[in-house]
Amino acid sequence: MKQDRSLTSSKALKFVLIMGIVNLFADMTYEGARSVNGAYLQMLGASAAAVGFTAGLGELIGYGFRSVTGFISDRTGKYWLMTNEFVKIGQQGGMRIQLGQARTPDNDYKSRS
Repeated sequence: MKQDRSLTSSKALKFVLIMGIVNLFADMTYEGARSVNGAYLQMLGASAAAVGFTAGLGELIGYGFRSVTGFISDRTGKYWLMTNEFVKIGQQGGMRIQLGQARTPDNDYKSRS
């Protein structure tokens, strides 16, 4: 019986280590993307005040969503549903930027018509 316990604890340890490495790369990507927000907004022609306001407002909205969705998921018990839906929203925004569908001075929808 002792052998079975060490086998499962070994698998659990491997899982935790692998998830830690995945989390490391996810955090590096997220923080790296956040670090270019100011330069991106400056490229769009925003002033320092507009960059600061936009960043602060984004943080406020993000924390507000966390509070509201945390309360809802606690009441309903559908934790993964909420998580998956917000991950999808984030992926769609990232895909738009990568595919060049986001508005930039070089890619303005109004100038195409």
